Amino acid sequence: GKYYQQWDSGYSKIQGTKPQTVGIALNDSPAGLLAWIVEKLRQWSDCGGDPEKCFSKMDMITNVAMYWYGCAATSSARL
Repeated sequence: GKYYQQWDSGYSKIQGTKPQTVGIALNDSPAGLLAWIVEKLRQWSDCGGDPEKCFSKMDMITNVAMYWYGCAATSSARL
């Protein structure tokens, strides 16, 4: 509801209106891609603000690596 609209809907607005821009930026920076994905894991999981309560570092890095090595951030940014 209201919390989502105020605090968590930014990513969908960016991806819904400018997916190429965010995708190209994420494909250009492994640190940026890591930050983007880990932030989503933190927000979307029941981890109390600490994604390592739900995911190991290796799981998070593996998740990011799949996007990075496959150059998939741009295509996956399209909603």
